[in-house]
Amino acid sequence: MEAGREHTLPIKKADRRLPNIEGDAGWPMKTYKDTEPDHIPLWRFLDLDEPFSCEDVDNAYSNNGFDDERAILAWKVLRDAYFCGEYKKHGTTERIFESGFFDDGLTPASLRDMDYSWARTPIYKIRRNLNRLGRGGRCAVLLMTGAFSPIHKGHVLCMEAAKEELERRHIRVVGGYISPSHDAYVETKDGGRTRLDARKRLALCRMAVKDSRWLMVDGWESLCATVPVTFALVYDRLKNYLTRRFHGTMTIDVYFVVGSDNAAYARAFADLGHCVCVERFGYGKKYKQISAELEHNQRIIFVGYEDWHLRCSSSSVRRGGLRMLDDIIRDRYRQLRSFGDRLARK
Repeated sequence: MEAGREHTLPIKKADRRLPNIEGDAGWPMKTYKDTEPDHIPLWRFLDLDEPFSCEDVDNAYSNNGFDDERAILAWKVLRDAYFCGEYKKHGTTERIFESGFFDDGLTPASLRDMDYSWARTPIYKIRRNLNRLGRGGRCAVLLMTGAFSPIHKGHVLCMEAAKEELERRHIRVVGGYISPSHDAYVETKDGGRTRLDARKRLALCRMAVKDSRWLMVDGWESLCATVPVTFALVYDRLKNYLTRRFHGTMTIDVYFVVGSDNAAYARAFADLGHCVCVERFGYGKKYKQISAELEHNQRIIFVGYEDWHLRCSSSSVRRGGLRMLDDIIRDRYRQLRSFGDRLARK
């Protein structure tokens, strides 16, 4: 490096704001996608030295009044135990963005004030399965996040494939959650032209799993969170919620389920939590790359799965591929789309 040249972490803010969200001034989705390999560890921008805790990171950021966007990025990454571990191992912010990180724009106060105990997350199927199966052995609950605009056969099959693989490994799956994303995230898909709002997406998801003995729908991410949040926060919130609800009676591991189109998200669970990555048609190269990279990690399971329905995608459904929907979902989806089109023409 040239003498006298200042060490900097180049960051370019995405110049994009989404439409206002009810109860929020608008969601600035800062992804910093043009970051280069870091020259200085992120914790130095908060005047921290290793080792440090999440509380140390929050205190350093809040007490010193940092407003430099490098410090903001450092606070966001280092307070998250999942992405922080990934960053510490590889030392580049580029890799954590590949692994699913984004800046949600939340402040320390708004993070503290969020209702993580939201009691409308259902647990009745978990209780029923624990009573039916007994409480011995390892138990797991699965979680899948995404827009689900709309939910289709491939989503459910992906969860079933993950469950099948865990049970093959003698891990009993006692429940699973479909967690639709916040409306502001769904606005970014297809320019928002084919968006179903959260309540419509939740309704379709509940229809899709109502006959399942183990799958449920969690509305916390779409209804309770004030802005779109990372899958790591959704995962951590659910893990802590279930720990509180089943405290003293049962230890339940939460497994994040992801399709191979987002296989890099599995990296966030290399040191904490659990993940199942299910291969999807058209994303075999990415699946092979990430599975080879993480093949010896006991926290992450890869499932090679060949089925026609794993070629499904919500974008294909939105373009007219309604055969990817179950009959009952197809009819309701047509009604919702027709109603939305009529509103749009007014």
